[in-house]
Amino acid sequence: MRQLVILFFLSLTFSLTSTATSPKRIAQEATVNYPQLGAIRIRAIEQLNTPMRLEFYSLKTKKNLATIKPSDDSMASPVSECIRFQIINDKRFAAPLIYLVTVSMGGSDGTFWGQLIGWRDNKFQVLNEEKFETAIQGGFYVGELGEQHGFGVAVWQFLWCPEEDSEPNCREAHYDNHRYELRLYPLDVNKLIFQTGVVMRTKNKHDGHGEKALTEFGFSLRDLRKDNPRLRKMME
Repeated sequence: MRQLVILFFLSLTFSLTSTATSPKRIAQEATVNYPQLGAIRIRAIEQLNTPMRLEFYSLKTKKNLATIKPSDDSMASPVSECIRFQIINDKRFAAPLIYLVTVSMGGSDGTFWGQLIGWRDNKFQVLNEEKFETAIQGGFYVGELGEQHGFGVAVWQFLWCPEEDSEPNCREAHYDNHRYELRLYPLDVNKLIFQTGVVMRTKNKHDGHGEKALTEFGFSLRDLRKDNPRLRKMME
């Protein structure tokens, strides 16, 4: 019995040591210049059994200025999750914005969460209170939304055919044509605060990832996930 206890203790110690010392993987890295801060190195970190995170490191002061996590404990899987970001430069902003995308893949689809990060009140912080969410058949866009809405974030996602739909015997497979929902989130470019959002739904069904569906509202938007090889691969 004593031998079994010793073996269990040694096994547990080895397991904890292995987890604690698991190396972090730099999934993406970029250096961005901020007027007030100088050069900032941004790294997306994926680490075994550890929540994914985004690190902001000052090359000037040699200090870590911020660590932003998706704030979801489920984001610790070493298999299906990933974290990526895109730099948003626009002359209306004094400093670049960062759009963070985290992913959890399922059997036939995946959930993509989006967070917009900016330098506000002398610190890096997430600007949207609730994470934006879409699926493989959907998309994210950050930029100009037209004269009525200005600069902001657009999120679109397919809608399942509801049971009470007037269409007789309505049945939809996962990757059939669907109606889409488009959500617009205008951003105050001076205060970096999101304004009241707008929700629209298409009348017709569309295929693909929903870009065609946006034309019903007069939009032609490119899904920013397509600009990242890893995210683009996960959408296939």
